[in-house]
Amino acid sequence: MTTREDEKQMYRDLIEGCNKDYADMIAKYGTGVRPSWVSEELSWIGRRTQSYRATLARLEAEDNG
Repeated sequence: MTTREDEKQMYRDLIEGCNKDYADMIAKYGTGVRPSWVSEELSWIGRRTQSYRATLARLEAEDNG
């Protein structure tokens, strides 16, 4: 069983991984014209990051609550 701190760290790590994936995609394909699947993947990474941040914020709010 993980502790609450372990769970929060897991979400921090997931966010960091998403940020790295996003930056890697931008570095490889740029911000101009690119295949549509790249834009879709960037969008998906952004949605996952947003979800992870919301979960982390909820966990932190519960601990500070």
